[in-house]
Amino acid sequence: MKILITSDWHADKSTAGVDRFDDVAQAAKQAVSMAIAEGVDLFAFLGDLTDPDDGPRALRAVQLAIDCSIMLTRANVSQVWLAGNHDVIEDASGRTTLTPLRALSSDNYWPWIAETGESRVLGDGDGEVHIVVLPYPAVSKSYDMGPRVKELVEVESQFRGIVLAHSTYIPGVVEGEETLEMPRGRVVELPVDVIPKDWTVVNGHWHTPQVTPGGVLVPGALARLTRGEAGDDPRFLIVE
Repeated sequence: MKILITSDWHADKSTAGVDRFDDVAQAAKQAVSMAIAEGVDLFAFLGDLTDPDDGPRALRAVQLAIDCSIMLTRANVSQVWLAGNHDVIEDASGRTTLTPLRALSSDNYWPWIAETGESRVLGDGDGEVHIVVLPYPAVSKSYDMGPRVKELVEVESQFRGIVLAHSTYIPGVVEGEETLEMPRGRVVELPVDVIPKDWTVVNGHWHTPQVTPGGVLVPGALARLTRGEAGDDPRFLIVE
């Protein structure tokens, strides 16, 4: 199974007063085009599309996500979109900036819009992979990542698995401007101790691509969004 993973678009961002939407949109559509060209089984977005209170900038970012989702749907690429700490709307509704994408979901429940911890099995036969998603939990409508992931892993333990998450703390992670210049929300730790050791774990949130000491993959942001990220290498991941 082949999965393209991207995260932290922040399509509402400006850098030193310069609007970054066109840069981010071009990079996002390059990632989508690559997913289609590579014939991936799943396109995964790991959160932080836009702040919901950014008005017209937020609406423009949501339109970008909808455009990308339609491109993937037309190419028959399954997709999952996770809410990040910048996406949640703190009104106890459970809605996020990704909620409008639910209008695109078809009878086979793709695209999958993940706003709470849940799981699905993708593929069939020997190619089945158990996908557990852990989006960032809003303060006003929260869930506990630890018990939830333990429950989800035990239910489908016979499958190979991958955890796709948007937590804001992992032991040993190298933090950057997402914490210093662009903070939002609270600290939510990824419960790596209850995830099977042979599972793949990928987490958004941090803008610098890296692999943590515990082996968690961090794809990083699609663009350099602050001056402090000038040395970063924006990218997406393809995991097989």
